[in-house]
Amino acid sequence: MNISRGTSGFLVTALALSAGLLLDGCRTLKFLVTGSKPHDHNLNYVACDNTIVQVNGNTGTAYEDELVFLCKGQTITWSAPSGTGSFTVDFGAESPFDTGQISIPSQNGTIGPLSVVGPPPGRRAKAFKYRLTVGGTPFDPHVIIMGGS
Repeated sequence: MNISRGTSGFLVTALALSAGLLLDGCRTLKFLVTGSKPHDHNLNYVACDNTIVQVNGNTGTAYEDELVFLCKGQTITWSAPSGTGSFTVDFGAESPFDTGQISIPSQNGTIGPLSVVGPPPGRRAKAFKYRLTVGGTPFDPHVIIMGGS
C-alpha cells in the first residue's frame, strides 16, 4: 500500500497535533485551538512566592534564580551548600526589605528569610539589581518586586 496516496486529512491533522504536543505541549495546543500565543513576559503570568535562591560558587545563582519575582510581604532566602564559603548580597543604595538592610553577609551559609516591601506608590513593579559576591567573585542577579497599583 502506498501511504502517500492514501493519507487522509484526519491522519495529517492527528500527526501534526501529536507532533505539536510532543514538541511544546500545551502552548502548541492552545495556539492551534485559539490562534493566540501566551505572553510569558507579561506580569499577569508571573507567579510570585516565598523564594529560596541557591547560591553557587561558579555561577552565583542557578540560571532560573537570576531574576526572582516577589510580592509585598513575601520572603527571600539565599542558601549555599556546605563548602561554598561565605557570600554577601549588596543592594547598593536602595533596599527592597522591610528592615532596610542593604549589604548583608551570610551566616552559616544562609541569608534570610527577609521580607520584602511592595513597589513604590503608583507603580506595579520595581526591579532591584544587587551584587552577590561568593568567595570574592561578584555576580549581578535581580529581584523584582510586584503588586503595586
